[in-house]
Amino acid sequence: MVAGERSLGRDPRVRAVVLALAMIAGWLDGLTFVALGTVFVSAVTGDLVQVGITIADGEWSALVVLLAALFAFMGGTAVAVVLVRVAGSRGWPGPVRRPLFVHAGLLIVFAICWTLIGDPRPGTADAVLVAAVAATSAGIQGAVFLGLGIRGANVSAVTGVLILLAAGVAERESKVPGPRSELPLWELFMILAVYCLAGLIVALALSDEAGLLVWVPAAIAVGVVALVPRRDPKVAAG
Repeated sequence: MVAGERSLGRDPRVRAVVLALAMIAGWLDGLTFVALGTVFVSAVTGDLVQVGITIADGEWSALVVLLAALFAFMGGTAVAVVLVRVAGSRGWPGPVRRPLFVHAGLLIVFAICWTLIGDPRPGTADAVLVAAVAATSAGIQGAVFLGLGIRGANVSAVTGVLILLAAGVAERESKVPGPRSELPLWELFMILAVYCLAGLIVALALSDEAGLLVWVPAAIAVGVVALVPRRDPKVAAG
C-alpha cells in the first residue's frame, strides 16, 4: 500500500465514514437478532453457528432466514467488489462512491419493506425478505472497506478487528512484530465500541414494534453519502 493510501486513515471524513458504518452494522445486527430470531446480517459468521443449531433442532423456517442472509451478504459483497474494481485504484472517495450510494439505497428499501410489512415475524417469508435486503447492504459495506484500503476496519469481520486490536496491544508491550492495521489502536477500539453500543441501544429501545428504529441505519447512510465529495480530491502523501 502506498503512502498516500495510508494517509486515508487520517482524513476526518474517512474516520467519520468508518465509525458511521460501524454504527449501521451494529444497529442492523441488534435489530435483526432480536426481532427476526437470532440472525445477524452484518457479522454473518455468527449465522454459520446458527445454521448448525437450526438444522439440529429441525427449525427449517429459521434456517431459510439464515441462509438468505448469508447468500445475500455474499451477493452484495460480490456486486460492490465489481463496482470498486471498475472504479480503479483504492482511495477516497473514487472507488467507494457508487457502493456507498447503493448501500444507502438498499437501507432505505429495507426500512420501507419493514414498515409496510409491519414488523415481520421470525421464520416467515417477510423475515426472509428484510433479512436479505439488510444483508445485501451489509455485504456492500464490507466491500467499501476493501475499496478504502484500510485494513482492520471492517466490522463485518469483527473477529479480525479483535485480532488486530489484541495483536497491536501485544506488539506494543512486547515489541514483537505481529499483524497490523493502518489504524491506531484507539480507532480500532472505537470501531468495536460503536458497533457494540449501537446494538445495545437498539436492543434496549426495541419493543413490540420497531417503528422508527428501522429508519436509523438509512438516515446514517444518507449522512455518509453527504460526506462523499463529487470529485476525487488528491490524497496527500504521508
